[in-house]
Amino acid sequence: MQRSEIVSESRIAQIVDRAKKAAAEKDGTARQGELFADLERTLRESEKSQRVEFYTHEEGWRNKLICGDSLHVMESLMHYEGLRGKVQVIYIDPPYGITIKYDSNFQQRVDSTKNVEKDKADDILTIKAFRDTWALGVHSYLSYLQERLYLCRELLTDSGSIFLQMGDENAHITRALLDEVFGAANFLAEIVFYKTSGKGGVGLDAVYDRLLWYARDKTSLKYRQLYMPRPAYTLEEQYTSVELRDGTVRRISQEENAGIVPLPEGARRFMSGDLSSQGESREGSEPFEFDGVEYHLPPNTHWKTSLGGRRRLAEKGRLYPAGKRLRYKRYADDFPLAPFTNIWEDTVISGFAAAKLYAVQTSPKVVERCILMTTEPGDVVFDPTCGSGTTAACAELTGRRWVSCDTSRVAINVARQRLLSAVLPHYKTRNGKVSGDFVYKQVPHVTLKSLAYDLEPEKVDRFDLPQVDREAIRVCGPFEVMSIGRYSIEDWKEGLCQRKREVSQLHRGLVSVVPGGCWHPGFQRARTCDLRVREGEDCDLDRSAGWAGHGQADQRRYPRRPGLGDARIARPRLGL
Repeated sequence: MQRSEIVSESRIAQIVDRAKKAAAEKDGTARQGELFADLERTLRESEKSQRVEFYTHEEGWRNKLICGDSLHVMESLMHYEGLRGKVQVIYIDPPYGITIKYDSNFQQRVDSTKNVEKDKADDILTIKAFRDTWALGVHSYLSYLQERLYLCRELLTDSGSIFLQMGDENAHITRALLDEVFGAANFLAEIVFYKTSGKGGVGLDAVYDRLLWYARDKTSLKYRQLYMPRPAYTLEEQYTSVELRDGTVRRISQEENAGIVPLPEGARRFMSGDLSSQGESREGSEPFEFDGVEYHLPPNTHWKTSLGGRRRLAEKGRLYPAGKRLRYKRYADDFPLAPFTNIWEDTVISGFAAAKLYAVQTSPKVVERCILMTTEPGDVVFDPTCGSGTTAACAELTGRRWVSCDTSRVAINVARQRLLSAVLPHYKTRNGKVSGDFVYKQVPHVTLKSLAYDLEPEKVDRFDLPQVDREAIRVCGPFEVMSIGRYSIEDWKEGLCQRKREVSQLHRGLVSVVPGGCWHPGFQRARTCDLRVREGEDCDLDRSAGWAGHGQADQRRYPRRPGLGDARIARPRLGL
């Protein structure tokens, strides 16, 4: 790969100095256009003593923003950048299916998400490559994913994870493909996240997308539990009892549960928790007397706490008889949080949020949550579908290292501008280094164990809420803008001489290099086939000959899906 630009520490310092000078001017006019307007505004509104910093990582690491096909980029990262087995998480947001439209996945300009019809002539090769990529329909789509997923598996460390974002159309076959590549035993979850409040169309609105989450090795998975405020419906459905200030216990009324009537002052909502566990023992299953009543356990169970622990629960007023069973009170304020499940309802992008930077853009909250669950500060995050740079921006925000790539030069420039103009909170670190982790907000968690044995409540780290250093603000750290090396046709012929002898006769034809210097592997076959169609010949595209320019050698490295080898399409109309 070629380094097109290095945004080094000194260059970032120059950007900050220019922004400071512009912010210090009386008229407050941004002299660098609108690129650093946010930074200048922050510097203008903040205290003059506030220092400006950015995170750096060990081993001379620089983050990477790469222009090129993800297939070639991943091979280069493994063989030349030494990242095989070192990536902690991969977030991939491929096209959702073969019915995608050019306008919904590509963008002509950096400063606008709207494509102009008359300007498409300047992008004719990209449009043609886009059409040729899906020439075999769903078979091309699966081959496109399969080749990249096998490389993703090689990049991941043993404790790593991959998140693949998908819609309804192909979620089922994509999951089957992931089962093949990563193994069904390494499936972790299918996460549903809301993307819109509804379009008001005919039939049921499609308001969510899916995340298919797989581990490289489930037994070695790195996972950090994230929490959210307890949902209101949990209080309404589970915490249905109330303890008044005088110790009286009663059921909560419907009006109180609905919030129409407030609870009495000093009242505490609670639910009853189980005091027994599976398995019977001689001492742990004996009856226990409370308030003059002897309580027995069901068969094949034992008390969760010792006799002394149950007595301490009684002294603290935590025991609660429920019929013939003895339970304990779990107050709503014992722990006001709930762990995240596989349904994320808080990810809808508000109509008052910042304008979209790119035609296809995922909510940053989704990507950030995936990163926080499966990585620690300093870990490497990779996104082979850069788009507007959401993954890179979230990784930078959370102190992770990142690599991101895209075939579109527009996408790379949108991401570059987004990163350079970002103003970020500066988080406190434990030992002065990002790799030493951040200092997080902690929430006390009162548990049955802490109550029964007079222990201090457990402190739970909120990994999504690191403590902010108010004396500093942060800008993006150093990164490199890179591209796949430019090749002439003669270089390409010389380098792929052996491969050309292995592929079918259909592959021996015209060769083209698309703008940006990246050879599009499917373009040669499409041009050859196009000429045959114009001459009135039959032209069958046989996937068994090697899809998208990948011959028998590649098929040995990345096995084809069984049953798809004989897919054909007769007389395709590939012309514009």
